[in-house]
Amino acid sequence: MRLHAAVMAVLLLAGCASAPPKLPQPSGPTGQILSIPFDPADAASPVLSARLCLPQETGPHPVAILTQGSAASPELRGTLQAASCDSPSVRWFTGQKYAAVSLLRRGFGASTGPAVEDNGPCVAPDYLRSARLGAEDIEAALRAALSMPWAKPEGALVVGQSTGGWAGLGVAALNDPRLRAVIVFAAGRGAKVFLPPNSVCRPDLLVDAARELGRKATTPVLWILARNDTYFPRDISAELHRAYTQEGAPAEFALVNVFFDEGHALYNAPGGSDVWGPIVQNFLSRLPSSTVVLQQGR
Repeated sequence: MRLHAAVMAVLLLAGCASAPPKLPQPSGPTGQILSIPFDPADAASPVLSARLCLPQETGPHPVAILTQGSAASPELRGTLQAASCDSPSVRWFTGQKYAAVSLLRRGFGASTGPAVEDNGPCVAPDYLRSARLGAEDIEAALRAALSMPWAKPEGALVVGQSTGGWAGLGVAALNDPRLRAVIVFAAGRGAKVFLPPNSVCRPDLLVDAARELGRKATTPVLWILARNDTYFPRDISAELHRAYTQEGAPAEFALVNVFFDEGHALYNAPGGSDVWGPIVQNFLSRLPSSTVVLQQGR
């Protein structure tokens, strides 16, 4: 993705008593870099890096927290950058009048702190822990974003791809009333680069974790997958979805046609939003503008 050599404004999203700033102008390709304290009460806590991209229309806007998958290796993890404002996925959400906040979770790119989401050895991964720790980062970003004057206090979305989608399911399990919905693309963990295509470390444990995440979840979820995704192929993904919804968690599964050579690229590849955009629009059109968490009855 193309980055322009422009100076980036930095907003420190720490709680302070100063007057709120004026609404930012519509974002250029670089947007604005946000530095988000993971725990505002702890000066030593990690700082999450994110890129804010605003629609052309005057705000405030509903917020969409967008978060990425993992790097192919620990060495590449630190080189990841938040999606630019002219990337296909960000453009789609700003085109729908969302303030898009592309989040790098702890240990990725410019975000500080250890990469806490590592699910451990392939023979005994802790997938549930990974989802919950990733969800903590997303919740921190959501809290910070919703405190800003460009943000509406309701109707927020969380959007995650791959391991970011798995973290999104962790957020959905929290039943945060500020969220309208969670949208995940090829959600999962345990697809290692040294494994053959269509393989996942201990898929039985991944299914168990999906079942636990969905056990009391009430936040609406849209789960999108391309038929030729070789990281979390359709048989594994469909089983994950069945387990997640087993006790009534509201999650729709959308299987789309083959997308070029590798369906895992659907979310942010050129032309991808032409495929998934109408599906997301249809899903959101059937939801209220804000979500009220219902009492658990199951």
